[in-house]
Amino acid sequence: MLMILALCMITAFPVHANREVPPPLNLPWAKTVPDTFRNLPEWRYYYGDSSWGFMIFYGDAFKMESELQIRFANKKISNATLILGPQGLSDYGCLATYKNVVRLLTTKYGKPSAIKITESEIKEDLVYSTICSPIRTGLYVHETVWNVGNFYIVASIYGDDIDIFIEIDYIFKPLRSEQKKTEDSKLLKFL
Repeated sequence: MLMILALCMITAFPVHANREVPPPLNLPWAKTVPDTFRNLPEWRYYYGDSSWGFMIFYGDAFKMESELQIRFANKKISNATLILGPQGLSDYGCLATYKNVVRLLTTKYGKPSAIKITESEIKEDLVYSTICSPIRTGLYVHETVWNVGNFYIVASIYGDDIDIFIEIDYIFKPLRSEQKKTEDSKLLKFL
């Protein structure tokens, strides 16, 4: 009976949700970032700054065209989005590449807390030349979610009718509500 109770406790409260993880993307999470912050190894600065609340960098990750978008709340990084593609994602290997990214994230962050697959009903009625065609047209989206330490990590593969992208969102939990307030205040000023 004690063994069953212990097993239930382990599955009800996953260990990886509270464990410390290395800072994703080697970014200075939870630290105030100066407006002059521009140097990230292996990334080329494009535009933005911490006081504006948004920065973009370009680079090559996984031998693919890559974009890194960083969002700030009170000059602290609250969210980072790594977008892989479209160059480097083929019509025949996009799902295999996504599965490799998920495998690497699982190695680093542990078992995912959720997997969500969204398929359109139309997908079954159409004929495709490649396995990635439904992804390209937006009829198939696959998301994998990790809840680990201070981060929510969401990996997804999707298309926009022209290109296919793999996106990895790193959401810093302590600043999540603060970022929302900052975005809402900017929107109110605009309206």
